[in-house]
Amino acid sequence: MKKWLLYIVLFLFVFAGCVHEPSEKPCTDGEVDCVLSFGSPQGMSVDVTTRGELGIVRESNVFNIYLMIFEGNSAGSKKIYGHYFDSGNLNATSESNYWTVTNMSAANDPATNGTIHFRTSAKAGCTVVAVANMNPNDLDVSAGLLSTIQTFGELQGVVATQVRSEIAANSGFFQMTAQVDGVNIQGNTNDPNDISKKTLSLKRLYAKVTFNVRVAKDTLGGPRSPLSKFVPYTWQVVNVPTCCFLLPGAEDAADSADKLFSTEALGFETETITTDNNDYYADGKTKVSIHSFSFYMMENRHAPSAGITTYADRERRVKPDPYTATTFFDNGGYVYTDPLSAYVVLTGKIVMGTTATVGEGVNAHTN
Repeated sequence: MKKWLLYIVLFLFVFAGCVHEPSEKPCTDGEVDCVLSFGSPQGMSVDVTTRGELGIVRESNVFNIYLMIFEGNSAGSKKIYGHYFDSGNLNATSESNYWTVTNMSAANDPATNGTIHFRTSAKAGCTVVAVANMNPNDLDVSAGLLSTIQTFGELQGVVATQVRSEIAANSGFFQMTAQVDGVNIQGNTNDPNDISKKTLSLKRLYAKVTFNVRVAKDTLGGPRSPLSKFVPYTWQVVNVPTCCFLLPGAEDAADSADKLFSTEALGFETETITTDNNDYYADGKTKVSIHSFSFYMMENRHAPSAGITTYADRERRVKPDPYTATTFFDNGGYVYTDPLSAYVVLTGKIVMGTTATVGEGVNAHTN
């Protein structure tokens, strides 16, 4: 499943913490005062708002950040800095560790932006990691947990797990993470790897998925739909992950059925009329409707089995052997799709007008 990503850009600026020789020899001891600026771009405009979708304002807001700096990105790399920035040190300019933030309050506001102020040890080749928007009502990753992390390998093993079996992060605290490697914290702004030259982009752990469902236009090339009507009933997501690794990795944390759940069948939430000219149902008078819904979920990355060569192979089911076109049977399991992969079940009614001759001189119209 493609992941709709909300990026928060953090620009890191460093003031010199030691005196450099004319040869620009890097400083390897002492401490460096850092100002870390961050911003949340507004992202793509969303035209359809549903109950499952909270909108760009809440998706862009930053309520807290835990910042960690490691000596490198190997499993044994030690943490040299860690601090939690929340309402307690917001705008606390008299403290050595504080932050500021201006969150969006309306969709037409400037993007969310702010700064983090801190002081840390001078070091080369560091890995900087940030975790934003922790909330105990959504995921079990907390500032207390992160404070116990001592090495980068420990952080790589952290799994974020939902505390409720619900499809959406309805609290509006969209947990996000970011990582940048090879950062030099030495106060040398002429160094291309200096922390002031790096950008840290936060990615939300939840993907936002929007479905816009409509009947297709005439496959023969005309603008008119070959169907008379489409009435949607319900949508349901199967194999929704309850967890994922806090940092991106090659593995999938939801690697067994007990770490997955299925949502309740819900009704479609919005209906809009097509704005395309001459986009009608078969009657030539009724404009085609577009039925939509949105939801949030963590990534399910189970790969299909090898051997898929056509689009139809994605949903190919097991058939009895021998098989003929006149055989009546229930489909078996999927041939290529991993049984733990996420998928969406849609129900509804499609009305097709057909005219057939039944007996001599008798016409029947069926829907």
